[in-house]
Amino acid sequence: VMYSLAERHGWKFMVFSAENPIPIHVGKLAEKRIGKSILANGSATDDEYYAGLSWVDDHFRFADASVDTSLSSIFERAEACMEEIDISGLVIDPFNYVGLPSDMTETVQISNMLTELRKLATQHQVHVFIVAHPTKMYRANGGDIPHVGPYDISSSAHWFNKADFGSTVSRIDGVTRLNVWKCRL
Repeated sequence: VMYSLAERHGWKFMVFSAENPIPIHVGKLAEKRIGKSILANGSATDDEYYAGLSWVDDHFRFADASVDTSLSSIFERAEACMEEIDISGLVIDPFNYVGLPSDMTETVQISNMLTELRKLATQHQVHVFIVAHPTKMYRANGGDIPHVGPYDISSSAHWFNKADFGSTVSRIDGVTRLNVWKCRL
């Protein structure tokens, strides 16, 4: 989604991803851009490789998750990116690495986080993408895995209550399914 928005519409993003190292993200985006592997024995030439990296640098900034994972730190870095490259999108992947205050229940933490992210999005006209993993899904009696919905997302019903747009992506038996469960205009 990020790549397509950057490629087709010139969007720029800040990405906070605690599960994947920044060089992996940069490499995958560069490969997608040039359509070739950038590995040592890959098919990309040096010129293609550097052109891909340049494109990534023009469209993406990455927040180092090893520095600070607090929501306020993510906000500060997003606002710095807004000034530097006028980002259109902020990606938090996954939300459960975001450091939230521990003096309240997880439901209240998530509610407050979503409220703050909505304020940031509205104030700066930035689209916020949050990756949130579902709880463990178990097969039904007939062996079918149920479709993942908003109330299957780990920790809070606020994922449905406060989202402007919500979708889940799942892969079952090699088939990828996109389920849009909320779209508020």
